[in-house]
Amino acid sequence: MSVFVKYKSKKIEIKFPFENWEDKVTLKLLKEKCSEATKVKVENIKLLTTGVVMKDDNAVLSRYKVKNGSKIVMLGDNNRIKEPPKIVDMSAISQSLAPSRNSAFSSPVGERITIKRPNFNDSSTKSENKRTPLEVVSDKLLTVSQKTSEMQPLIKVFADKVLYFSKHGETKDLSLKILRMERFKLTEMFMKNLLELDGLEVNLDSSGELRAKRKELVKVIQKYMEEVDNILKLVDSEVQPI
Repeated sequence: MSVFVKYKSKKIEIKFPFENWEDKVTLKLLKEKCSEATKVKVENIKLLTTGVVMKDDNAVLSRYKVKNGSKIVMLGDNNRIKEPPKIVDMSAISQSLAPSRNSAFSSPVGERITIKRPNFNDSSTKSENKRTPLEVVSDKLLTVSQKTSEMQPLIKVFADKVLYFSKHGETKDLSLKILRMERFKLTEMFMKNLLELDGLEVNLDSSGELRAKRKELVKVIQKYMEEVDNILKLVDSEVQPI
């Protein structure tokens, strides 16, 4: 009779050699056995079953519906739980992508083209037919950069929810299932931005500047996606890349 504890990449079997152990073994005893197997201090261990943090050390395991063969996730190490990774500051890249009034590029036929930031109060800029293809690509690149930057507060909110969950466990409005869904939605939004970037004809700019800026923005978006995964890994050891 035993339970299986998943800790990082390890799967640990904790055995109890007596009957009705789930009504006798306390959470504290289970943590002590996990500590023996992993060398992690008892006070640093958090155990989850079906996404719920087990918090009462004096409670018997049956209170948390733990039974023979149950799978338990263990969090913690001999360091304090780390804060989520720092979020990349998008302000600099957004500014660098903004077309200046005197930015000039060479067209494929060698013609010099001056890129101006669109003036949306000017009716002449509302129609893409009156703008060069290079201007359209530059503006779309800026738009994707701005949309990506606007997602930074969403990641911060997500990180706050994960930290709250790691400390207080499941509530009516917050569960591991909800966090997984929010992570999926964030990743989906980033994927849409990557698809938009992939469709931009940056080769129209013979100087290579737009291509370089697109490459830089792709790296930032990929970094964001990695950060979202790392944040969720604080409470979900089964996170897999989407």
